[in-house]
Amino acid sequence: MLLVDDEPLFLDVFSFHVERHGGRVLRATSADAALQILEQEHVDLVVTDYDMPHLDGAMLRRKIRRRARTAGVPVVMLTGMPVGPEMPRPYFLKTQDLGEVVVTLFELIGAEDRDVDPERVLAAAASAPRRAASGRRQRLLSRAKHRAYAFVKRGVDIAAISLALTVLAPLFAFVALAILVEDPGPILFRQTRVGRGGRLFKMLKFRSMRVNAEALHASLQSDDGNDVRKKLKRDPRVTRVGRVIRRFSIDELPQLWNVLVGDMTLVGPRPPIPAEVAMYGVHEWRRLDVTPGLTCIWQVSGRADVPFPEQVLMDQEYVLNRSLKGDLELLAKTLPAVVSGKGAY
Repeated sequence: MLLVDDEPLFLDVFSFHVERHGGRVLRATSADAALQILEQEHVDLVVTDYDMPHLDGAMLRRKIRRRARTAGVPVVMLTGMPVGPEMPRPYFLKTQDLGEVVVTLFELIGAEDRDVDPERVLAAAASAPRRAASGRRQRLLSRAKHRAYAFVKRGVDIAAISLALTVLAPLFAFVALAILVEDPGPILFRQTRVGRGGRLFKMLKFRSMRVNAEALHASLQSDDGNDVRKKLKRDPRVTRVGRVIRRFSIDELPQLWNVLVGDMTLVGPRPPIPAEVAMYGVHEWRRLDVTPGLTCIWQVSGRADVPFPEQVLMDQEYVLNRSLKGDLELLAKTLPAVVSGKGAY
């Protein structure tokens, strides 16, 4: 699918929906780029913005439609303008749910019919309002389902954490004493993290580094390529007690309190730091659509050894397909992952 638009953010969002359905997007922000792609690449469908204030929209549409017609490729317009009789057909409104628009476009270029009839494209665009109404019903059902899931999940969180805090109290006391004996100072480390929807909160951990660890962070970061998302395997700031509690993820246990107060949940994408979120693109922001958790897919698949792009894909998979059954499966895999210690440093 060739997508032509002068708004990079819209290109990112539309591409995300296409890729979710297994498609491939070729992007162009100018007429010349679009025409070059049409000449050099196999394209099943051209989707172009009708109103592009930063480009010569009329010239762009003429060139693309003429070239696409010669190649036998249908062209669909996207518009945010008021619809009137002068609007060229076929088109879809940008105000519609883009996920539903993409589904319709995929139906037009189905694998069983590669020679798409332009009349079929027109008919599909004309039926868009009916599809939008059906989509609204589906969204209402989906919203109700997610609310029920969130209600039950919160109940499970409170019950499980209340029990865990009681059972683990002796371990908490022992770890606190060990930290104080080796390196006197605060027992807990409070770090600002980004939660659901970009909300900031203080995430708790048992302190596993020396008291002056934050002061040493800048120099170590510069030595490691300034990648705030990367953890050092042999971080000199980590204490001997810290290595042990990190090895078995005991340092994460104070986050049970974060779960109890609602900042986090048992299962969900791990909460990032603000500096990491500042580097996010459209795809990465999907991780913040849900409440962050203690464990997630990549936590049980290698933890810090999983490259960041794969972490994003795994978190997106969780956001799109989360369920109580899936949460229970991830919780069951967490203990073996902790015992193995893979990726824990």
